[in-house]
Order: sequence, then C-alpha cells, then structure tokens
Amino acid sequence: MSETEPCRLAALSRRKVLLRGMAGAAGGAMLLAPLTAARAAKVSPASVGYQTSPKGDQQCSNCAQFAPPSSCNFVDGTISPSGWCQIWSKKS
Repeated sequence: MSETEPCRLAALSRRKVLLRGMAGAAGGAMLLAPLTAARAAKVSPASVGYQTSPKGDQQCSNCAQFAPPSSCNFVDGTISPSGWCQIWSKKS
C-alpha cells in the first residue's frame, strides 16, 4: 500500500460495521430456522418400535419423554402410559 492510496479501514464507519454485523446475524438466524423446525417434528410410532405393552419395568409412564395423560415429546399420536418404545429413557 502506498502513501497515495487511501486506507480502506478509514472508509469503514462504526455504523457500517454494526449494520453489516446485524445483517450477518439475521442471515445466520434465517439459515438455522429450518433446523429448529425439523427438530420439533415428531416421529411416527412405527419408526421407534412403539408398542402398547411395557417391556419389563420400562413403560411410557416412567419415561422422561412421556407427557401425561397420553402423549410423548418425540413420538406422534396418542401414547399409552403402559406402552414402550426404543427411545425410552428413565425419568429422573
């Protein structure tokens, strides 16, 4: 860079830096939004091997994902409290 060339950093004002930063953050949020929606989608009972009977002492009513009275945070549809599926995890 020679003395006759203007410095490129001088052309960047604080306002331009902040506006570009906000635009970049908004663009990043828009790119991540579909991932959040995909995570929120529930899976079919068949895809997790759901059955209406328990497997030993494992049953939906003592699973961390069970939402009384008859639903699950991950599995779609009506869920029996005495049912079971492959994503069962013990309620703490």
